[in-house]
This record gives sequence, structure tokens and C-alpha cells, in this order.
Amino acid sequence: MKKRNLFGLFLIGCIAAIALTFTACSEDDDDIQSGTFTYEISFTKFSGDGTVATTVTETFMTAMSEATDSSFKQINSSSFTLTGSRTVCDAEVKLACAAAEKLLETLSLNADFTLIITNTTTATRIYENSFASDGSNQFI
Repeated sequence: MKKRNLFGLFLIGCIAAIALTFTACSEDDDDIQSGTFTYEISFTKFSGDGTVATTVTETFMTAMSEATDSSFKQINSSSFTLTGSRTVCDAEVKLACAAAEKLLETLSLNADFTLIITNTTTATRIYENSFASDGSNQFI
């Protein structure tokens, strides 16, 4: 009888140890790893007319739709969603930003601005870069 009680206690101890191990290694529930993520395009330090902001936003949206798979969905003129893993979605945004930079540098933009892309689902700034119209027409 005593062997049975010790064996039972041993099994309960093993189960508790395994449960604690899996609980300790689980992902943080607050850190969203996959789903639909919303991104917002915004500007700071903007000097120029409104048509430049529209051109920049439209150029970025075009680059975004070409650089991503079918999970891209434009919500309005300055926001969009991507569905998938957070890492992949954020990486696709960064690739689209690089493509948009190259397109924008070929245009004659008469403005200085800082372009910011934020993953509003996770409150993470994904991209930030400034554009100077000092004759170089390049992001700095």
C-alpha cells in the first residue's frame, strides 16, 4: 500500500513538473505573433504642399501592393492591413519601403518630410526616414 502512495505522489510530481515547464516556455499572450495587422502612414516635419503627401502615400501603397502577397488590403489613403505572422508582415512593409524610396527619389518632390510607418496593432514603429528636397531628392 505504501508503494502505491509513493508511486502516486511520484506521478503527480512528474505531471506538475511537466506542466510548469510548458507554462514557463509558452509565448507571452500580450505579444501578438500572427493575425491581421494594421499599419498607418504618417508624416512629421512636413514642408510642402498637400499634393506631395498624396504622391508619397500613393507611391508607397503601389509599392506595398506589388511587394506583398494577397494579404495586403488598403483601408484608406493612409492605412492598410496585412495578414500573416508579425515578423513576415513587418518585413514585407520594410521591403516595400525600400522600393517606395527608389520610386520617390526619381520624382521631383518639392518638400522636406519624415515618413513614418507604424504597426498600430502592436504600436511598433516599423519604418522612419527623412526626405530632403535640397536638390539631391534623396532619403537621408
